[in-house]
Amino acid sequence: ILFLMPVANTSVLFATRYQKNEELEKEGFIYCGVINIEVAKQNAHLNNVDLTFLLGDMLTPYIEKNIKVDMIVSNPPYIYFNDKDVGENVRKYEPSIALFTNDEDGISIYKKIFDKLENINFKYAYFEFGYTQKESLIKLLNNYSFKYEFRKDINNKDRMLKITK
Repeated sequence: ILFLMPVANTSVLFATRYQKNEELEKEGFIYCGVINIEVAKQNAHLNNVDLTFLLGDMLTPYIEKNIKVDMIVSNPPYIYFNDKDVGENVRKYEPSIALFTNDEDGISIYKKIFDKLENINFKYAYFEFGYTQKESLIKLLNNYSFKYEFRKDINNKDRMLKITK
C-alpha cells in the first residue's frame, strides 16, 4: 500500500493525478491537511479517486496512528509575505495561505515538518522550496540524521529536496 501524504496546504490534485496515472492500489492514499479539506474531498469525488482523509496538524495523525509511509510530498508555504520577487499573477490567483509565511527566510515550516518527520516510518519525502533557500535548508538539515539531496527545476534552479532515512 502506498501512502501519499501532501502536508500543509498542498492540493489533493497531486494525489488525484498520481493515483489516476499510476498502476497503484486504489486504497492507501491519505491526504493530510488542515485547510480546505472539504474542497479536497470534493475534488477527489469529482475525479472518482478513493482517498482516505485524515485531518490534523501536519504529520501528527500519522505519528498517532503509527502509519508506515512510502512517500511524502509537500509544498508548504515558504515565501516571505513581503518578498518583492513574487509576481502579481501569483499574488492575485494563488491562495496566500498556501504560499506565504511571516518568517523572512521561510524555513520555520520545514523545521516543524522535519521535527515530526523523525517520528514517521517513511521511505522518501519530497519538498518544494524557494530557489534562495538551499543554504538555509542545509543548515537546518544538519540537525537531523536524514540523508538528503537537492534537485533542480526546469530553469536549473535548486527547488526540490529529497529526504530518506
